[in-house]
Amino acid sequence: MQPASVYGSFGPNLARHVGPEGHVDIVDVARVQFDSCTRKLAPFPHAQAHHANCLEFDRGPYDVVVCYFLLHEVPDEVKNQVVNHLLGQVPAGGKVVFIDYAKPRWWHPLKLITSIVFDTLEPFAKGLWRRPIRDFADRPERFEWRRETIFGSLFQKVVATRR
Repeated sequence: MQPASVYGSFGPNLARHVGPEGHVDIVDVARVQFDSCTRKLAPFPHAQAHHANCLEFDRGPYDVVVCYFLLHEVPDEVKNQVVNHLLGQVPAGGKVVFIDYAKPRWWHPLKLITSIVFDTLEPFAKGLWRRPIRDFADRPERFEWRRETIFGSLFQKVVATRR
């Protein structure tokens, strides 16, 4: 499951990676994203786009949920709801992979520019600067958490594996 469609080829690449023996559900609340995703997934009968709010989409369990650049788009209280909902979609051994922004290191050459862009265009992104994704979970102890950052900590990958 992917709880938000994104620009580019991420969805088709995910469907290609999963292959016809698996199934992919991509959910988006925006009609334009749903329409675009539907077109992109046309060659993959095992992948389906859904026009819905991911918080109301409950078709799990899924082996893997990939939350790709969604959390920075929503307020912190909704981040909490999204994280908890997605964690609830995987069984024991299942994984939720979060890819999103993180607080860059103090020395990062783009930190000031990123801060200004977030303050003006992405007002919810700095919630990920203030709190780790794990802290948005109500019951984080039910999961094993692994976090990696890249590009001077501007981006993060957090993998939560259900115990």
